[in-house]
Amino acid sequence: MSEIEQNSGDALAPDITKISAPQASVASRLRNYFLTGLVVAGPLAITAWLIWSIVTWVDNSVRPLIPPAYRPESYLPWPIPGTGLIVAIVVFTCCAVPLSVSVPTINPPAPDNLSVCPTPISVV
Repeated sequence: MSEIEQNSGDALAPDITKISAPQASVASRLRNYFLTGLVVAGPLAITAWLIWSIVTWVDNSVRPLIPPAYRPESYLPWPIPGTGLIVAIVVFTCCAVPLSVSVPTINPPAPDNLSVCPTPISVV
């Protein structure tokens, strides 16, 4: 039995060295790198564009509500993106604070008896 196992292993050893991975051409490797770059950079670019679009939209919606004396563009030579978004977040937060204090919670009060089983179990 050991001779068969030893012979089969010796017979397979030269075959393993003959088998090698197919060599990819330079063009196929460049194509794979390009496609991998698209898969990685595509979602990042779309996410950055969406964030920029949303911030710009909120800025354009909120900026007319801010008096010109309080806008950073009146003091700086360039506009600062996101100031309208920051103002909107601050206003929404300031509106929510008084409501959270004045509105009672809907949760029922905790029971005095916090037993695991509501009915007593008698041991006989």
